[in-house]
Amino acid sequence: MTPLELELYHQMHNVIGINPAFYKYIFTIDANTTVTPNSLNQLVASPANDLNIIGICGEPKFINEESLWWMVIQVYEYYKGV
Repeated sequence: MTPLELELYHQMHNVIGINPAFYKYIFTIDANTTVTPNSLNQLVASPANDLNIIGICGEPKFINEESLWWMVIQVYEYYKGV
């Protein structure tokens, strides 16, 4: 187990109170994230079909046109993988 996996295991077990051994995937979202009805199916299908995938990020979309320049920077970071 890597240090990250060990930390996630302890946080899930000690803080949240669930047994991580029962779960295959962990999904987290930002506070301002909108999840569509089919999102979970698409997220699970990707690593299930390709075992080399260890992380997935959704596609950012512009909602607030007033903060367009800030959103462009965030979208660039997502695509670059920063």
